[in-house]
Amino acid sequence: MDNLKLKLLSLIGLISFTIHVYGQCDKTGNLFGIPDEFVINRYSPPDKIYGHPYTIFNKRDYGAESFNLELEVDEIRRRIAYENLLIPKGNVYKAYKYVLSEANKPQPAEVSPDDPNASISPLAKWAKYNAFVLLIGLDENGDPLDLHPYEQNFADAITHMDYEGVSDMGNTIDFANSAMCWIQAYDLYKTYVILNSSTDPAQRKPSDYDRNDGDCSARNKMRQMAKELYDEGMGGIGSWGTVNHPSGWKKNHGIIAASAIGMAAIVLNDAGVETNFITGL
Repeated sequence: MDNLKLKLLSLIGLISFTIHVYGQCDKTGNLFGIPDEFVINRYSPPDKIYGHPYTIFNKRDYGAESFNLELEVDEIRRRIAYENLLIPKGNVYKAYKYVLSEANKPQPAEVSPDDPNASISPLAKWAKYNAFVLLIGLDENGDPLDLHPYEQNFADAITHMDYEGVSDMGNTIDFANSAMCWIQAYDLYKTYVILNSSTDPAQRKPSDYDRNDGDCSARNKMRQMAKELYDEGMGGIGSWGTVNHPSGWKKNHGIIAASAIGMAAIVLNDAGVETNFITGL
C-alpha cells in the first residue's frame, strides 16, 4: 500500500512539473516541441523595415520600400570626394577625415588608464570608427581604401571587448553610453559585411548570418553586454537599480540606461533564432 501511494505521489509530482515547465514557453508550431526562442519565427508587422543598419541611418523617413542603402553610402562617398576639392573643405569631408584618423590610431584599452573618467569606452569608439570606415571604404582623398587593416582592427576590438570592465567605469550611465557605442559599431560592421557579400541584393547574406557563431562572437558578446546592463540597471535583491529607482525615471539616468537596452533589443532583434538546437548559439 505504501509503495502504491509513493508511486501515485511521484506520478502527480511528475505531471505537475511537466505542466509547469511546458507553460514557461510556447512550444507549438514545430515538430519536436522546441521552444520558439530557438525557431526562426519572427513577428513581422506589415510596415517593418527589417535589416541592418538599424542605427545611424534614418530609414523611417524613406519608408520600407524607398530606402536604398547602396545609394545612401554612395552619396556619402560622393560628398567626401567632392568636398575634398573645396576651399575650405566641406563638413562631410571634415567629419569623415576625423573618423578615419581616429580609426588609424593604435588600439586603446576598454577603459583607458589615460582617461579613467571617460564616459564612453575608448575601445568601443575605436571599434565604431573602424566599422564606419569599412562601410564607406575611402581614404581621406576620396579614393578606394585597403580595408584589411580595418577589418583586423574591428576583430581585435571585439577580442578585447570587456563589458564587465565597462560596467565598472563608474556608474550605469557610463556603461549605457559605452553599450550604445558598441551596439552601433556592431550594427555598422554587419551592414558592411552584408552590403559587400554580393553585388546582387537578392544573393546577399541574410541579416542573421552570424546567428550560430560562438560565445566569443561579436553578436554574442553584444547579447551578454545587454544582459549585464539590464541586470545593473534593474539592481539586485533588496537594492534599486538606475532604471527602476523611484526617482530614476525622473532623471535622465534611468532613461539613458533603458534606451541603451532598447537599442540592443532593436539591433539584436534576431537573438533567439538560432538553428543549432544543441548549443543554442
